[in-house]
Amino acid sequence: MKINNSLNANGILKAYTNQNKKAKIDQTEAKNSQADRVEISAQAKELSQIQQKASEIPEINLERVAEIKAQIQNGEYQVSSKELAQKMLEEIYKK
Repeated sequence: MKINNSLNANGILKAYTNQNKKAKIDQTEAKNSQADRVEISAQAKELSQIQQKASEIPEINLERVAEIKAQIQNGEYQVSSKELAQKMLEEIYKK
């Protein structure tokens, strides 16, 4: 019995070569394709910073403000000089 290796080997070599070519093409396409990316505009960054700063501002109690205004207008608002001095010192040394 005689086995003709040249025909069988050529078929295997051809299949292997085709597979290698396809793998190289796939690698090249993978290198050439770009990954998804996101860019945030300068305006969006600025808006984000503004939102962050706004969130740090304490809320204003409008009822308390109106109450103090009325006391000032009526001459009833009293300021404790001790408390005022204490708050001023705290503010100075906090920085």
